[in-house]
Amino acid sequence: MAGRGRGRGKMSFSTEQLGFGRGEALPQPNLQPPPTYPSLGSFPSPLSKSPENVYMGTHLGEQRRKFQASSFYVLADSPKPEVERYSDKFQVPKAPGFKYDVSYLPAELRPAKRKKKRVQGNLVKRVIRPAQIMKKMVVADIDQKLKVLEETEAKAESGDEEGEEEGTEEKTKDDELEEEVEDEEELEEETDYVSAYFDNGEGYLDDDEDKVDDGPVY
Repeated sequence: MAGRGRGRGKMSFSTEQLGFGRGEALPQPNLQPPPTYPSLGSFPSPLSKSPENVYMGTHLGEQRRKFQASSFYVLADSPKPEVERYSDKFQVPKAPGFKYDVSYLPAELRPAKRKKKRVQGNLVKRVIRPAQIMKKMVVADIDQKLKVLEETEAKAESGDEEGEEEGTEEKTKDDELEEEVEDEEELEEETDYVSAYFDNGEGYLDDDEDKVDDGPVY
C-alpha cells in the first residue's frame, strides 16, 4: 500500500520477492525460442494392433472423409488476389452444390415419385413425344380458326344479300312515292288554273249598281 501522509509513497512489493536483492544486476533476457511442446510427465500407453483397434481406425477415417465430402462441410475461403479486377464486382458467386440424403428426411419432405400408368389388355404401347403433341395441338387450332373464318364469311355474305334485297325494296318504294308526288303536282297545277279563271256569275252587276247610285263619273 502507498504510504500515508507527506512524502512519496512506498512500493507495495519488495525486490526480494522478484528474485534479486538490492544492488544486484538485473537478469539477462532469454533470447532463445520456447520449446514447441511442453514436457510430458507421463506418456500414453502404446497402441496395440488388435482387430478392434484396426476396425475403429478404419471407421474413423471413413467418417472423416464423409464429413469432408458433405455439403455442410465448411471450407476455408480462398485468398483474395491483391489486385482486384473491375469485372470481379459483377461476377455472381457460385452456389455450393447441395447433396442431401433422402433417408434422413421425413416422408412429407421427400420428392414425390411419378407412378407409371399400366396399359390394360394387349394394347401396343405407343410412345407419345412432346413434338407430336404440339403438332396435333397446332393442327387442331388451325382447324378451329378455319371454321370460325368460314362462319364469319357465310354470315357476311348472307348479310350482304339481305342488304341488297332491302336496298332494292327501298328503291322501288322511293320510285313509287316519286311517281305519286308527280301525279299530285300535275293535278294541283290543273286545279289552280281552273280556280283562277272560273267565274260563276254571282257578282254580276254589283259594280254597275254602285256606279248608278253614285252618279255618273266624268
